[in-house]
Amino acid sequence: MPDLTTLGLYSGWIYEAIASSQKGRFNHAAPVGFSTKDQAFCELVIFKSSQTWQNIQSIGEFALNLTCDLKLFEKALHAKDELDYVKAEAVSVPVLKDADCVLELELVDTLDQGDRGKLVAWPKRIYGKLKSPPLNRAQTLYLENLIMETRVGLKNNRELKSRILENHRVIAKVAPDSDYQSMSRALLNRLGLS
Repeated sequence: MPDLTTLGLYSGWIYEAIASSQKGRFNHAAPVGFSTKDQAFCELVIFKSSQTWQNIQSIGEFALNLTCDLKLFEKALHAKDELDYVKAEAVSVPVLKDADCVLELELVDTLDQGDRGKLVAWPKRIYGKLKSPPLNRAQTLYLENLIMETRVGLKNNRELKSRILENHRVIAKVAPDSDYQSMSRALLNRLGLS
């Protein structure tokens, strides 16, 4: 089985990717968050009403397309007709031609979580090379909090503090027990928001 450790993923962190799937002859791509607990399986929690969920449930296979190119995420959301697909080798769904790294996955378990569901899949094939670590929102959210921290003293703004707290919540969710979470907690302490 392909080894997820080659991607530099931290257990429990949520990374951003573009899931590609298919329904009949129609290709589909959508941004998703994924994580791994054991470096063997990928987990996604997505809305059961989504086309991605329905396609994966129907076929039992999908791909995660990793890239740091945010234009590809933009196309997956707002310009789907501009996406270029190529045939995968280990699964029956297409993959994005412009992805830096691709995980071709087979669904092994589904867990009901109300209006969402958890998909557990194992990689049948991993290929490509990431130009930088997989996207995780903690780094940019912490940077945004640092910038906002400099403005809190200039204007005692409740909205600004609320945004800092929300960013901290997301940092803790997408990068638990990380340096980003520790630094964000220290930032909250400096602002008296903890």
